[in-house]
Amino acid sequence: LPSADALLGVARQTLDGAAGRLPRALLAGAHRHRSDFSRVASRLTPAVLRSRVSRERDRVKGLSDRTGRCLRVQAERRRDRFAAVSGRLGAALRASLAAQRHALARDRERVGGLVRRAERASRGLLAERRARLSRAEKLLQALSYTGVLARGFALVRGADDRPL
Repeated sequence: LPSADALLGVARQTLDGAAGRLPRALLAGAHRHRSDFSRVASRLTPAVLRSRVSRERDRVKGLSDRTGRCLRVQAERRRDRFAAVSGRLGAALRASLAAQRHALARDRERVGGLVRRAERASRGLLAERRARLSRAEKLLQALSYTGVLARGFALVRGADDRPL
């Protein structure tokens, strides 16, 4: 079997090579980051930042103004729509009330006609029953023994004192 130094020798050699390149790589990375920062920093001057903040402030103010106008316009539209609907509702209620009054008057007239017909019918029925009763009374008087006696006939009674 190989010794521990032989086994670790290749890995140690690779690590030593990387350790030698590390300071140059760190310097190169720092240089690259510094140049990237310098390039970005040149675009981010205080004047540029103030200008951008000012533009964003103006944009927010514009949006705020638009929001206020939108709310006013929306409230006005809803008010107009409500006024239109309430006007239509009032007209519909008045029309419904007029229709109900008309129907009530028509029904009142119809009931009045029916009452008059019922009164005529009851008077006719009463007159007919009076006439029938009068005829029945006359027939009773004509056929009863007292009516016969009144016309001059004699009443004949039986042994038990009943009319024959």
